[in-house]
Amino acid sequence: MVFVDVQWSYELETGFEEIDNQHKELIKKLNELFEAMGKFYHKEEAIQGITVFLSEYVTYHFKSEEALMEKYDYPGMELHKIEHNLLTKSVMDFQQHLNEKGLSIACLAKIQSFLINWFVNHVQQVDKLLAAFLKEAKAKESLSITGK
Repeated sequence: MVFVDVQWSYELETGFEEIDNQHKELIKKLNELFEAMGKFYHKEEAIQGITVFLSEYVTYHFKSEEALMEKYDYPGMELHKIEHNLLTKSVMDFQQHLNEKGLSIACLAKIQSFLINWFVNHVQQVDKLLAAFLKEAKAKESLSITGK
């Protein structure tokens, strides 16, 4: 089975360097997962290892975003956190499914589709709003520090 890669593009760029760099790392890990999924015969350990790393990195990334939201008092923080919780739960469900039932092509295809759709939609619809807010907040912070 052939799995598609997620490619970094202008449409995924938020313009906030810290978030964009973390998104690039997430894309790298998603693509490693999809590559392992495409060769899933005898690769269950690889997929489980990547999903554990992905879960840990997603947790790190979400905590980083949420710390920025708290620091700058982002008004959309609660809804943004709900989005994060949805993906975290889905990744945990994926890991549990792998542990209990093992691999199947149908399951892997469903997981890939969900992850790509969630990531692209979240970045384009939710993270871009956050990044715009953060850029403005940081600019205001810089002005207040310099006294202008």
